[in-house]
Amino acid sequence: MPKLNMQKLLNAVLLSQYRKRIARKLSIPDFKPVLLVKSNRIKTSKIVKDEFLAMMNELSTESLHEFLVANKKINSNSRALSMTYDYWLSQDLVKAVSELKQDFNINTTINVNEGGTKGILADNNDFKNLNTLEDINNPFRIIFAVAKLTEGWDVLNLFDIVRVSEEKESNSLKQTNSEAQLIGRGARYYPFIYKGKRSYTRRFDNASSSEIKLLETLYYHTINDSKYIDNLNKSFDKMDLIVNQDQDYQTFTAQVKASFKKTAFYQNGNLFYNRTEEVPDSEYKGIGDYGINSFSMIIDYNTSTTENELRSDFLQINESNTKYDNVADFSNKEDYRLIKKAIARNKFYRFDNMKRYLPMINSIQDFIESPNWLGKLKVIAQVPDQYDINLSPMDKLKVLDIALHRIQVSIVKNYRKERGTNEFLPIAVRDAVKGYSKVVPQPSNRKVVSELIKPKKMTGNDWFPYDYAITDQLESSLINLVGSLIEDFKKKYNHVYLIRNEETISNWTLHEFEDKDTKHYEGYMPDFILALDDGNIMYQVYIEPKGEQLLERDAWKQDLLESIRPENIKLMGENEDVRLYGIRFYTHSDGRNIVGELHDLDILD
Repeated sequence: MPKLNMQKLLNAVLLSQYRKRIARKLSIPDFKPVLLVKSNRIKTSKIVKDEFLAMMNELSTESLHEFLVANKKINSNSRALSMTYDYWLSQDLVKAVSELKQDFNINTTINVNEGGTKGILADNNDFKNLNTLEDINNPFRIIFAVAKLTEGWDVLNLFDIVRVSEEKESNSLKQTNSEAQLIGRGARYYPFIYKGKRSYTRRFDNASSSEIKLLETLYYHTINDSKYIDNLNKSFDKMDLIVNQDQDYQTFTAQVKASFKKTAFYQNGNLFYNRTEEVPDSEYKGIGDYGINSFSMIIDYNTSTTENELRSDFLQINESNTKYDNVADFSNKEDYRLIKKAIARNKFYRFDNMKRYLPMINSIQDFIESPNWLGKLKVIAQVPDQYDINLSPMDKLKVLDIALHRIQVSIVKNYRKERGTNEFLPIAVRDAVKGYSKVVPQPSNRKVVSELIKPKKMTGNDWFPYDYAITDQLESSLINLVGSLIEDFKKKYNHVYLIRNEETISNWTLHEFEDKDTKHYEGYMPDFILALDDGNIMYQVYIEPKGEQLLERDAWKQDLLESIRPENIKLMGENEDVRLYGIRFYTHSDGRNIVGELHDLDILD
């Protein structure tokens, strides 16, 4: 039986390869899940890497079978690992061992600790390898590192982080602050192609299959030590990062009420979403058309990159203990040399390659200097204020590397996208309002009650189509608000329904259709639709509850909602008996006064 570090690593490898096979079964192309192995010290990292390669080299069908059987009992509380063990025990282990050795060996392993104190992106070759992990020709599946994940590492196919050699200082709150930051940096959504479509939002939260959800879940493999876990949860709370234990899942089910199925609205009614169209090349006329702010970009840049420095002098990044350093102004000729050097360091910014994604640029110089592109951009570094010195030229170059990589990601992500139009298409209510189940993990960090998802019995409320509302506290409070207004609504309307949208139809989404300086191409569907029928006109109001911490980030979604007015849109295949509206976000205690907006729109008397 492998010792503790190797047990964790083999568990992570088996889970990672299980993910890869799930993706293969679902015909998801080029899905390559990556592991990060995190150590406290460079010496330890190198030793663990050598031990790992030796273990994989010596792996046999007999040793793998023994490991699976023994660990199935040890880790029976782990939902993911139990699924993983059951899967591999049902497979041809001769083929499995051959596949594991092919995918995890010296040629698919990278150790990025050489140089010690310079961080994981200090070496140019490492920078290239680590920032192309999603590419089909990049062979690496497992990374060994001491330095933390940095702002410059935008890898999206990282699915497992394994913490090794945790015996020393593992109970330190400073240490868990560092770990929480690492997990938060790593937990980014991987926009893989599924059924011919690429999505930048989660797709499988409500899927009945548990294994498909592994394609949207990052796992952190660590020790089961109560003090360490307690401090790690405190660090998550400080960051407002919600994580879940790999156990104690509950499944809540909501069914459409039989009484609602008998209504004319269910049998003959429609809901609406807007038609999209491909954005032509001629419309990609500036950097804002790729979703990039053309005026400023702030990079969180911590010049302390080694774990020892983080342990001895850790500061949480926030407004009260940071300072800002101007790195480069693309309109300033004095910064041109630095900018050109940074551009030259990234192969993406070769003109022939850029022309594939930016068909309207004329030259590299045009891209750098034109106000339509980067000509007005200012890159600013946000650094902890314990660093009294200004950033060195090399530091500034690294910040520019990070900024340009972020721009590259946005360009590639947002080219050849579809944009919304003002033509709204119908979808039958009976096709959209269906029973569903939601698998809800129990939070491992003690988040406030408002973030916990619970079932709310709705059998006595004929205006809610489902027998249960499966919601967090914010969503539940919106339901309560509508419930308190039902009598007022019924004075004006014959029928009132508050429809909870669980996105059971994947293409039923709204898209931004007004022309904005910065474009947002991703689809979005609010959580609720309020349907009101006065016998002559059907009013439908899109409503979205939103936590205060997300208001600024999602402001474009509120703009989209409030652009939905009868005079701004065309209903396809419908007469004028339907009116669509979107209203501002609902916040706790109706802090944004959506009731007042309903009155202003004459929807509520």
